[in-house]
Amino acid sequence: MKRSILLASLLSLSLAQPGTSGDPELSEYDPVFSFPVSMHDDALRHHPFVEHSKTTAVVRATFVQEKRIKALRRPLVSSGDFLFSRQHGVRWQTRKPFTNTVVITQDRLTQINRHGDVETFSSSRHPMMKAMTKVFTAMLAMDPDEVPRHFRVYARTQEATWTIGLAPREAEMRKLIHAIVLQGAGSPMTQLTMFEQYGDITSFRFTYKNDRHAPLTVGEQAAFAPAP
Repeated sequence: MKRSILLASLLSLSLAQPGTSGDPELSEYDPVFSFPVSMHDDALRHHPFVEHSKTTAVVRATFVQEKRIKALRRPLVSSGDFLFSRQHGVRWQTRKPFTNTVVITQDRLTQINRHGDVETFSSSRHPMMKAMTKVFTAMLAMDPDEVPRHFRVYARTQEATWTIGLAPREAEMRKLIHAIVLQGAGSPMTQLTMFEQYGDITSFRFTYKNDRHAPLTVGEQAAFAPAP
């Protein structure tokens, strides 16, 4: 979980056509990597997911995570609740097959296991974790300035669905995550897939709650506060 430690019709979206400017190696993961784009292109700046993400402060959803490890015949499946706050960070609460909570902020990662034991890692002591946190937050917020600093961006549409591909720029990040694919219809992202080292694949399917954009509750704000 730590390593893995993640939206209208698009028919009129005019994006780049596949060709030599794409990435053949990444295209093996998904065809979207044949369609390079710029975050500052009008087509992508006005993309429903990008516009929605830039103006959304809070997102709540349930998730189903499927991790395919190359050495295992069957995927590992877990499920739980996802909370993203532009101001505070990200919280993953796994409910099944066991309880586990991971809270990611700009300066730390906190994990609470099923027994209630709390473990906190400071970003200042873990530069790679700090970089991943910044990258993950930039991706969810779809910041038009931050995203291109960390990723090469690709995008395409098929009928009413869309796909955005992100290829990490930093060499250290590419050792962990080779490519990220976001998929959805209209403004919501319904699936996030990360293609990792050793051929492992982690994917998340999201279902959004009725209160998906309501302000954080007192309890949710406390979850992002530093441990006493």
